[in-house]
Amino acid sequence: MPTFASIDCRLDALIATVNALGDIRPVKATLLGRLNRAKTQKERAEQLVSQYRRRRAQTSLERASQSMMAFRAGIEPGSIPPATT
Repeated sequence: MPTFASIDCRLDALIATVNALGDIRPVKATLLGRLNRAKTQKERAEQLVSQYRRRRAQTSLERASQSMMAFRAGIEPGSIPPATT
């Protein structure tokens, strides 16, 4: 089972990878927004767990998961327009 620290590490790696992409401005901003939203929701869940508020933490993790599914949908083949030269 993943830990909050391992999820942080994975999200940070994904954010760094998207930041390193070339000039795909509109898509890049959307993808980064989804990843940052997921990270914020994960951090909120972690805080709620430390306060023994498990149900709200679960809701926050579900929202983080939805952001990650939106990220995945944004990188599916055909969702990124071809580069213009």
